[in-house]
Amino acid sequence: MSLTGLELLAVKARQHDGWRIIEVGTDITERKQAEERIQYLANFSELSPIPIVELTPDGTVTYANPAANRLLPVHELSPIHPWLEGIWEQLPAIRQSPEKPWIREVVLGEHAWLQHIFWLPTYQRLRIYAPEITLQHHLRRQLQEALEHEQELAVARSRLMSTIAHEFRTPLAGIQFSVELLQNYFDRLSAAERQQELRNIAARVYDLTTLVADFLNQSSLDALRRSLIFEPVPLQTVCQEANERIQPLLTAKAQQLLMELPEEPVYVRGDPKVLRFILLNLKPPNECFQVLRDEPEHPSAATGGAGHSRRRSGRSWNWDSRGGAPPTLPAFLSGFQHARHPRRRFGTDAR
Repeated sequence: MSLTGLELLAVKARQHDGWRIIEVGTDITERKQAEERIQYLANFSELSPIPIVELTPDGTVTYANPAANRLLPVHELSPIHPWLEGIWEQLPAIRQSPEKPWIREVVLGEHAWLQHIFWLPTYQRLRIYAPEITLQHHLRRQLQEALEHEQELAVARSRLMSTIAHEFRTPLAGIQFSVELLQNYFDRLSAAERQQELRNIAARVYDLTTLVADFLNQSSLDALRRSLIFEPVPLQTVCQEANERIQPLLTAKAQQLLMELPEEPVYVRGDPKVLRFILLNLKPPNECFQVLRDEPEHPSAATGGAGHSRRRSGRSWNWDSRGGAPPTLPAFLSGFQHARHPRRRFGTDAR
């Protein structure tokens, strides 16, 4: 069953015997179908997630679909805007090949687009399809950085092998010389000369062992440096986490760790795991402690000399150069107090 569109026109005409209404009907089925087709096709651009923009040759925006209005600064677009910069220089070449788009990448801030620019000769318009490629752009940049880093590692490995070969060649050549000397002229050498060659071999073996140890230490330091994650870390949070970790141990010993933390967050740039490890594994030598005993003080004036007051004993921190603590450590640990002497702080003299 097909539907037919009919448009009726009524005309009021005057005749000799009075007024008459003349109705004329026009079949508009094809026109309705064409309108529905136009509305259907319009949905492609309106519902497209890709920004679509049309401009006149002078840079005036004549159309922007919802995606463009959502993702682009449409109201700011002009011939000198970075998103359109460079198009007008290529406009003559674009006009000569309307069937072939000009494709380019545009980066605006942290976002990137792949522009497909068409020239519509019938309407004298520029139409730009611009899918966003921000993720691809970031991944490509990361891949490029990874390739550059790999090239740097390859160069570093090559230099390392050259350095190892150069550093090892001298002691190995010395060992080989001493061994050949002992093999070929052992009977001609005196006992002192033989002992000297053996000492030479031992010294060069020591040099080789030292070189290997240095390389291993450097490799360990590089691996540790790569594993560190440097980020702003609030010291309050690190201290509280460390306090929670050691509270069961302190509770079992009937002790308590008190902290005085500033209200404003204090940030340092470092690895949170390493900071926690340092706080949980601080083990200063005995020289860093000062033990206070119960000692009677002078007779109290309030008792007329008859009574004696006693000074309460405690064990407090006493950082000094003899204990081997770095001078900046007291300031770093200024927020902590010792368990048995809560009124004393790290880095203060208890005397």
